[in-house]
Amino acid sequence: MSPRSCLRINEETERIDLSSMDKTVGSVCIPQAVVQTLLNEYYANYHMFLPILPGQAVFSAYTHSSDLLFSVVMLTALRRLSKHYDLYLSLVDVVRSLLANHLLSASGTIQTMQALLLLCHWPLPFDRNEDPSHALIAQATHLGLRLGLHRPGHGREFLAHPSPVEDMEHIRQMTWVACFISNISVSAQLGLPATVQLDDGLLEILASKGPWLRETLLCQLQIASVASRISSALGSHKWTTGCPTHEYNLMVRHFETDLRVLEIQCAASWSLADHIVYLGTQLMLYIIALSADEGKQASSPSSWVAFGYSTAICLIQKASSMESKWLFAPVRLHKIVLNAVCFLVLLKRFRYWESLDFDLLLLSSTINQGLGLLPGLSVTPGDFMSRALSLLDQFSQLTDKFQSRDMPNEFLPVKFRMGANVALSTAVRARELIQKQRDHQGCSDMVDLGAMQDIDQLLDLDWSELFGTGFGA
Repeated sequence: MSPRSCLRINEETERIDLSSMDKTVGSVCIPQAVVQTLLNEYYANYHMFLPILPGQAVFSAYTHSSDLLFSVVMLTALRRLSKHYDLYLSLVDVVRSLLANHLLSASGTIQTMQALLLLCHWPLPFDRNEDPSHALIAQATHLGLRLGLHRPGHGREFLAHPSPVEDMEHIRQMTWVACFISNISVSAQLGLPATVQLDDGLLEILASKGPWLRETLLCQLQIASVASRISSALGSHKWTTGCPTHEYNLMVRHFETDLRVLEIQCAASWSLADHIVYLGTQLMLYIIALSADEGKQASSPSSWVAFGYSTAICLIQKASSMESKWLFAPVRLHKIVLNAVCFLVLLKRFRYWESLDFDLLLLSSTINQGLGLLPGLSVTPGDFMSRALSLLDQFSQLTDKFQSRDMPNEFLPVKFRMGANVALSTAVRARELIQKQRDHQGCSDMVDLGAMQDIDQLLDLDWSELFGTGFGA
């Protein structure tokens, strides 16, 4: 944002000078020095992934009336700062309380909506089956509609006190773009229909490519627009209740072409994060296609498996190239990579994988490379990411152990959850192998008690709770 933009926002907030004040939210007081450290952390490592806030110089003034947005930004910045872990836990409670109050309120502001979007990208710690992302993105979308973000330039008809500042309108439009992207992504990862449509305002943004729109938002809006059409067309009841037809296969090829054209035209300007989102969308298309394909020919491998294999390999390699930035990436990117790892592990457990002429060494090394990206992503002990790492590591080891025994004919036992088919199929196959391990150890004269207890614990877990609510393609 230009210095002129910053000045305008300062004028709108009446030049509030908060630079020397400590900040108290709820029962937590954050010294100004810590606030500054956290702002530096946020704008250096997180803002680039979701650039919907004004610049750091005007952050205090911009969030003066929104404790929720201020707290969420502070909380996000604290995710990788272990020396402030106690402050992180304290702010988690504050944000939960503020969030409950805002969700119950009939009113809301653009700052409230931005806070909800941040929480969809970098969520609060949650237990199994309690990922709030879908509820939060639905609330953000609802709030965006109430604020008239789907009608750019007509805010006066939706707001009691509309901003006269032109740059504020750009912030509103960027926030709506981010909301559309997030809604498509979160919904796809759960295998659910999106709750937003590509409206005329978004189409105009796609066509005009205004200089005020950050490059990563434009790139991901282009990708999300294709993902939206894939989900709407291939996820309809017409295509999920029978075998794929020639028309269905033509649609899949059409979407594949759309994605490849987009890559050819735009990939030069994509960041690594944009590439991961693109490859995740491509993998989602192949998962949906092979799910339908297997429904008619479970006795032979679908040709889409090979496309999914190469996409998953490339996806994990792109994530590895992010190096230190990978730790700060939105959780939805982490889940995309988790999905790719699951796809490859399932492939090793597939009866027909050898007939597809895959490189077993490359397959195994890429699985290990993907698993190697997961340690360190956890924020609190026992959170989603630590559970996913532990269970996927166990699943991978058991797949190697039982690779030549009773391999299933079907690649994906779950076929009607769209992009979530791989995650839920992983749950099914993992439970099968864990039961095999239990049976195998139960028949052994020498059973390691510690290992047996570990198997018992894994078998008792509800895998659908781990995978069914938080991650997919």
